[in-house]
Amino acid sequence: MEGELTIRQLCDWAMFVKAHHAEMDWKAYRDWMDRFGMMSFANILRFITHHNLAIYVDFESAPSQEETLARRVLDDALYGKHETMSSENIIKYRIWQTKQLFKNSWKFRLFRGENVLVAYAKKLWVYWFDKVWKIKCNII
Repeated sequence: MEGELTIRQLCDWAMFVKAHHAEMDWKAYRDWMDRFGMMSFANILRFITHHNLAIYVDFESAPSQEETLARRVLDDALYGKHETMSSENIIKYRIWQTKQLFKNSWKFRLFRGENVLVAYAKKLWVYWFDKVWKIKCNII
């Protein structure tokens, strides 16, 4: 969600689907994506795979209401400003990372139904208690 989806990743997904669609348990895949609140994103991947990358396989097509979101994701992958930054200066890197998070906040709302601030707070909580707290308590 914080990162950028690239055309390479979309093409990799499409080639995977083309090569392995018959072997896949699509029901299990949909259940898994639904469990993590990513069904809308899964539908968008199916839409892009079928309509934009011309991979025609016999899996259930994505709902038509996903077309607008699919176009936004595809536009972001093709025309979005994808930046990277060195982590040598940790303060500048954290500021850049926070800006990226807010720049991509539309993905949290649309695909996870979650406010970006809530998602960010969860990440900080996990970071603090999974890493910092364990180091402080000499658990690691």
